[in-house]
Amino acid sequence: MSISPILITITPIKIFQEKNHFIKIGKNLLDKWGIEEGTTIKMRIGKRVVDAAVFATRLEAKLFLIPTFTLKEMLLPVQSLQFIVHYQPQHETISFGPVLALLTGIEESVTGEPDFGPLHAFCEEMHHGLSSQGGLFYVFNFKDFRVDAIKGYYFENDNWKPMILPAPDAIYNRNPSRTLEFSRYYERFQADIAAMDIAFFNHRFLSKWEIHEMLMAEEHLLPYIPVTKLFNQDNLAEMISEFDCLYLKPINGSQGRNIIQLTRLDDNDFVISSSNSWFANFEHKSLDETMKQIESRLHNKHYLIQQGIPLISVHDRKLDFRLLCHKNLSGRWKVTSTTARISAEHQFVSNIARGGETMRPLKALSLYFDRGSALQIAALMKELALETAAIVGERTDGLTIELGIDIGVDCTGGVWLIEVNSKPSKNFEEHDTKIRPSAKAIIEFVTSWALKPLQLEEE
Repeated sequence: MSISPILITITPIKIFQEKNHFIKIGKNLLDKWGIEEGTTIKMRIGKRVVDAAVFATRLEAKLFLIPTFTLKEMLLPVQSLQFIVHYQPQHETISFGPVLALLTGIEESVTGEPDFGPLHAFCEEMHHGLSSQGGLFYVFNFKDFRVDAIKGYYFENDNWKPMILPAPDAIYNRNPSRTLEFSRYYERFQADIAAMDIAFFNHRFLSKWEIHEMLMAEEHLLPYIPVTKLFNQDNLAEMISEFDCLYLKPINGSQGRNIIQLTRLDDNDFVISSSNSWFANFEHKSLDETMKQIESRLHNKHYLIQQGIPLISVHDRKLDFRLLCHKNLSGRWKVTSTTARISAEHQFVSNIARGGETMRPLKALSLYFDRGSALQIAALMKELALETAAIVGERTDGLTIELGIDIGVDCTGGVWLIEVNSKPSKNFEEHDTKIRPSAKAIIEFVTSWALKPLQLEEE
């Protein structure tokens, strides 16, 4: 069995003669745990274990005194820290946690400080959120991973400082590079964390075609999915004869990059636009000429063709909705935030990374529909997003806990499933609190996940 977890505060103490490691705990808690004073126990922090003698104090139960040299051996910052702790008498182990590490690309800024790119502010929120309710959060790059310790960055005194830190209980994967996933170094990294029993959330990118095939297997979702096919000349000719507008999207693309819009004005008049500078609204008089122009830009890369849906817009600017979904420990998904995204002028993609703007969803829907209809459409979008997240989460290998679902609304109020993102952007969330909804959801999941084995032991 194990003793129920409690929230504690570690206070560092200075000892002039560094001898054996020890920890001082309130006598009432020691008695409750059944630990005799002077007993040597194991202290587990993430995947690191340090032996220490236990001594009693008259302090309150939720205050632990640990020498600075012992904290350094535990690979912890020498400062006041909060953790959720539990004692497992059968293993004579006090566990401190949870320890969550975020994996991402790290650049050095002009000031020499680490730069986590678009995740920088999000990481600060993760630190504040987890440390306030008990736990340790840090950021690292996979090349700095070692099985015994990790060089990462910990937020201290309003700065991210490099430290050697304990291997975590769980890793939140925000690796920005699809190419990296196929390297032998990354494969070794994944093998190491699996061997160490470190949970790996959202362990890989999912391609657009992979997700499309998952969803097409669900008959009840078919009315909400635009017609989509792999790109080739035959499929393009067939679809442009059926639909006035098509979108060509890279199967492994993200953030609205390298998307092509093909519009048919009449049987022999086509306009090509792109989300980058490939085309400047080139107009062509034949499908063959149009095809050659498109293929000259694709360079044999894998693309899909998606039916263009006449979605509602704001002042001729494209509008869609991003619903961010997170999984809880019971396996149920919830929508943590919904944002209307409006494209930049003269852009047909609404991604914030391409200059788009955000608006509250009901405000955007109310520009076209009465309040009752807007509420019904918002509810249907939420239902569609949750069903989509559940299917994708169930059919992907590994542990998927976060998905971004892009949904469009047509002029009749019909909803369309545009795209599913396995590494959704953090730049669009609107929030009135210091910690955004997605950060709260991930912290909630990792805390519950870390405590679940203890609850099972108690049962």
